[in-house]
Amino acid sequence: MKGLLLKEYYMTLKYCRLFLLIVAVFFVVSFWADDTVFLMAYPLVMIGMIPVTLLAYDEKERWTLYSLTLPCTRSQMVSSKYLYGMLVELIAWLLATAVQTVKLFQDPFFTIHEYLFLLAAMFLLGFIGPSLILPIIIRFGTEKGRIIYIFVFVVLGVTVLNSEGFGPGTKLSAAIAFLLNHQWLYALLIIAALIIYGISWGISILLYQSKEV
Repeated sequence: MKGLLLKEYYMTLKYCRLFLLIVAVFFVVSFWADDTVFLMAYPLVMIGMIPVTLLAYDEKERWTLYSLTLPCTRSQMVSSKYLYGMLVELIAWLLATAVQTVKLFQDPFFTIHEYLFLLAAMFLLGFIGPSLILPIIIRFGTEKGRIIYIFVFVVLGVTVLNSEGFGPGTKLSAAIAFLLNHQWLYALLIIAALIIYGISWGISILLYQSKEV
């Protein structure tokens, strides 16, 4: 497993340097920006897509075939992607937490209430993307998987917009307001992110074990 994780690390340095540069730029800019929600959320989403990008290069370089000759199981192959994805996501989240902590002391209008909610929401946002797309990519491959992923999100987006799901008085806005008024529930967002990620992990292992490579 250590060797597989090192492989992911070296591939990240070679193929995902632009990702890392963009994340660094967003974090630096967020120090001076008034509204840092997007500047914090976007890098976390990008970092979450690193395992997907690495899977694409694995397919391109025929790593999936070569790996069958190695003394590692299919479960370990999948787990290396999830473990590495969790590691880089946690590092990005901790960096975002550091930035938000600085903002908390610099901005008199930024309350501890908003600070905690933003950290919990960013944690959930960072893990939800890979949790949804990785099983699809593993089952259908990079090209087909991305098309299915985009199609599903377009359908969901259109459905939400048509139902005015984000408007005032809707169930979604009421749920967000409820969370904002109950700070102890912020931990549930983090727990939910980890549960979803774990379920996705298990599904991906089952899919890859039954997949013909």
